[in-house]
Amino acid sequence: MPRPSRREEIRRLLARRDREGLTYRELSKISGVAASTLSWWSWRLRRDPISPEVKFAELTVVDPAPNSSTDTTGTIAVSVGDFEVRLNGQVDRATLALVMDELCSRC
Repeated sequence: MPRPSRREEIRRLLARRDREGLTYRELSKISGVAASTLSWWSWRLRRDPISPEVKFAELTVVDPAPNSSTDTTGTIAVSVGDFEVRLNGQVDRATLALVMDELCSRC
């Protein structure tokens, strides 16, 4: 498996920082990457979030059969790499965004 690019490596570290509520200094101690470097990359990735390295996930919404009594809200199936998540019922955008972020961080 190819080594992730520096951009991807830092993006994953910054996602961990957000998830765990770490400071740049704390993340620096864990990762060995200078706090100033982490701060700079955070600024850079906010300025330029779209890059050639962005990965896309397939998102499929499956509508229930018209006369189905079992599922009237539909199912959302999210596949990223080898992972697939199926969300039943109504899912708000924020929850879906969290699921997508977690999946993408594992690929």
